[in-house]
Amino acid sequence: MAISVTSNNLNSAMVSGAQGLERASSGITQNSADIASQQVAKEPGADASLQEQLASSRPGLTDSLVGLSTNLTYAQASAEVIETTDEMIGRFVDETV
Repeated sequence: MAISVTSNNLNSAMVSGAQGLERASSGITQNSADIASQQVAKEPGADASLQEQLASSRPGLTDSLVGLSTNLTYAQASAEVIETTDEMIGRFVDETV
C-alpha cells in the first residue's frame, strides 16, 4: 500500500511541476508579446488612434517586465520541482529493487 501512495505522490509532483512550467512559459510568451507590441505602437508614422488603443489595452512596460521576471522565477521553481521529483523517483527505484 505504501508503494502506491508514494508513486501517486511522485506522479502528482511531476505533473504539478510540468503544469507550472507550462503556465510560466505561457506567461513569458504573453509578457514578451506585450513588450513587443509597445514598441510597435511607438513607431513613427503609426496611426494616433491605433497608438491610443494599443496603449489602453496593454499593460505598461514596467508591468510587463515585472511579469516577465515573475514568470522566469515560476519557471525556475517548477524546473526544480521536476528535478527533485526525478531524483526521488531514482531513489525510490533503487530502494525497491
